[in-house]
Amino acid sequence: MDSTPSDVGRTVESFQTVVDVAGVPIYTLDSDGQFTYVNTALTTAAGYDRSSLVGEHVSVLLCEDDVERCRRAIRELLETGRKTCEIAVSARSASDRRLTADLSISLLPLDSGFRGTVGVVRDLSPEGSE
Repeated sequence: MDSTPSDVGRTVESFQTVVDVAGVPIYTLDSDGQFTYVNTALTTAAGYDRSSLVGEHVSVLLCEDDVERCRRAIRELLETGRKTCEIAVSARSASDRRLTADLSISLLPLDSGFRGTVGVVRDLSPEGSE
């Protein structure tokens, strides 16, 4: 059975709806580290609206050391073929509040080279909170 462009569009729209209401912060980044998608749970937790994050580099939320740690983790995924890695980072909210985050990073499907990543934030809470 062949898919038409409208079938694919409906599938993507349905998937985005599910991800948006999941209640867990989820994002995608392109191969340059720019947000291509953020769901409502992420925008709420970080205090940003979607339009202020999509198109921005992940460094708007993460310090350069953590960005580099994520790059190394992504390179390791590419080199080893592993599907997912876990990494703890510090983030900053729109109000400049420090947050801790446990990220689960996976590569977007590889049709022809590295296209980016999808991330699920396992915890996003104020630093120092228990």
